[in-house]
Amino acid sequence: MNNVIGKILVGAGGLSVRQWEIYQMDYEEFLANYNSRQIKVNVNKYDAKRLLSTNILPKRYVVVDIIWSWIWLLALPTGISVMIWGNFWIGAIICFLFFFIHEAQRRSAAKYVLEFAQENKDFYNFAIDKNIIHIVNVEIDHENKKE
Repeated sequence: MNNVIGKILVGAGGLSVRQWEIYQMDYEEFLANYNSRQIKVNVNKYDAKRLLSTNILPKRYVVVDIIWSWIWLLALPTGISVMIWGNFWIGAIICFLFFFIHEAQRRSAAKYVLEFAQENKDFYNFAIDKNIIHIVNVEIDHENKKE
């Protein structure tokens, strides 16, 4: 059913390292297993963000990312300006949000890639080939696991 094609190590500084097996499966099997929640899918959020600057993903995702990019870009100067000429604490909160918006954009890009992979077979195959999507956890029957 599933072919193990590699392994990755996940952890922070060696404190909590887990080894996940990466599985390869075709599109129909991916949809069936993902919709029934039998697999876990990891998306490389950095590569997903880079995909938004290409013409691969639909415009509906790109437009949202552009809007959030402008909000992110303008948050820091706006926050500093508000701190100087307005209320210091409101400006500090706006500056503080600057750091969270960028990470939220990357997570959103990963969600866009996963969503579009469910809609488009060609994109799914592209994302698997480029290691943007990793199928890392497959629920296995306990009987088969004991063998």
